[in-house]
Amino acid sequence: MKRLAIVLLTLMVSTAYAWNPAGTWNNLDSSSGGIDHLVIGDDLMIQGYGQCSPNPCEWGTTGLIKLVATNDSGNDDRSEYIALWNFDFKTTVLILSPHPENPNYIVVRSYDFYAPSDGRQNRYTIEYLKRSSP
Repeated sequence: MKRLAIVLLTLMVSTAYAWNPAGTWNNLDSSSGGIDHLVIGDDLMIQGYGQCSPNPCEWGTTGLIKLVATNDSGNDDRSEYIALWNFDFKTTVLILSPHPENPNYIVVRSYDFYAPSDGRQNRYTIEYLKRSSP
C-alpha cells in the first residue's frame, strides 16, 4: 500500500502542468480589428500581427515578461505575461493569461494608448486566441 501511494504521488507530481506560452496563437474573432495572431518563441520573444487589410500588419518583435503568478499558490500554470510595443502614433500593451479551463487558449487584454496628436481615444479590449502550433 505504501508503494502504491508513492507511485500515485510521483505520477501527480510528474503530470503537474506548467503553462508555456510558446507557439503560434490565432485570434478566434477575425473581425475584431485588433490582434490577428501572435508568435511566441521558447526564448519568450513575441512577434505580433494586427488585423489590417488586405494582409496582417507586422508589429515587430519584443520581449515577453513573466509577471507574478496570478493564483494564491504561485503555480506557473496561472502566470501572466506582458508585452509592449511602441509605435509612432500609439503604445500597445498586451497581457497574456492562460485560459482558466483550456491551456490551448489564451486571454489577451490589450491596451492601446494613442498619441494626443492622433485624435483617437485610448482603448481596452479582451481577445481570445487559440494555439495553432506549439
